[in-house]
Amino acid sequence: PNITAPLIAIHIIYITMKLALSLLALVASANAFAPATSGVVTRSVALNGKPAASKEEDLELTTKIILDYVQAQNDEAGIDDSDDEE
Repeated sequence: PNITAPLIAIHIIYITMKLALSLLALVASANAFAPATSGVVTRSVALNGKPAASKEEDLELTTKIILDYVQAQNDEAGIDDSDDEE
């Protein structure tokens, strides 16, 4: 009788189970490092404290915040031309 066929089948089942458990462990460990997302939606808020009413308003508010920040950085830095020759 051929006894190697059952041994090969058992070996294949063993390897398949080991691979499945390894993949399960990998997915479980990856979930541990995933950011928590519980349906939180972040939106720009106008100066009056209310969220934007639409995507377009949200984009406008975000753009305004960024441009105001850049302008403030430029105003603070200024340009020092005291070393320039006349």
